[in-house]
Amino acid sequence: MRSALNHRLPLHLRTSLPLLVLLLVLAQALPALATELQLTWRADASLRALSSAEDLAALLAATPGHTEVAQQPSLPLLPLRLAIPSGERVTAVRLEDVLADRVPLAQALADFEGVVDENGNRLSVAPVGQDAGESFPADYLYAQTTGSFRGFASAELLLAPLRYRMENGAPLLERLLSARVVVETAPDPGARVPLRQRAEDLALGERLLVASSANPAAVRGFAPTLFAAGAAVPAGSSFATVEEMINDAATAAGYTGTPVTIENYAAEVAWPGVGINCNVCHVDNSYK
Repeated sequence: MRSALNHRLPLHLRTSLPLLVLLLVLAQALPALATELQLTWRADASLRALSSAEDLAALLAATPGHTEVAQQPSLPLLPLRLAIPSGERVTAVRLEDVLADRVPLAQALADFEGVVDENGNRLSVAPVGQDAGESFPADYLYAQTTGSFRGFASAELLLAPLRYRMENGAPLLERLLSARVVVETAPDPGARVPLRQRAEDLALGERLLVASSANPAAVRGFAPTLFAAGAAVPAGSSFATVEEMINDAATAAGYTGTPVTIENYAAEVAWPGVGINCNVCHVDNSYK
């Protein structure tokens, strides 16, 4: 059967109500406190053994990511993924207890010349403003963002373990040997945390994050909170159950039909696009 909520409302409410209610539920459900995660990162054997420009070339050939900045050499970028609590986002990342050394080079490194497209044309890249004598990149932490998959969340980092500089006319590399990576997170009001999810999708998200994150033991503890019928809302809420929360939002939006159950509501809104196309959740008038 189709959800009473989605088929008794006028069209303009039918498309907007699921999003409004979902935002309310998420706002009530997200954790209130920020989280701090720590991980010790150490350079691998190939990075520790690097001693020349030839070694750097070999390392670049074995590393998918590298810097692409005009008037600077190509240097390796290493991805680092950490599982973080579901429904949170990365707010800050820093490196502490940094251990680094220097690798003198016999000659200056060649500048990155640009990306070659599929037609063999070299695409130029704009240079970045940088004073002479400064290290490139400016920090061992090159980039950071928040990832999401099947309700799980992750900190997606790029480390630049080698920094290039000229010192008194002599080229050298500053090499990161080890550091404590500290990631701070906070509740993300825009996070897409599903109300309800098929067991196989939840297991897939967990399996992929365990296989790709640097803190696999923490993944299960950071799994998304999935509500079930009669589930209690987080402490401090004025509602006794998730159903009450949903129906209060539905009433405020003008819905006066049959009270909504968590099963019907979650099936309607837990997947992108359901407010536009009911067949996202239904096949021949039945639930998937």
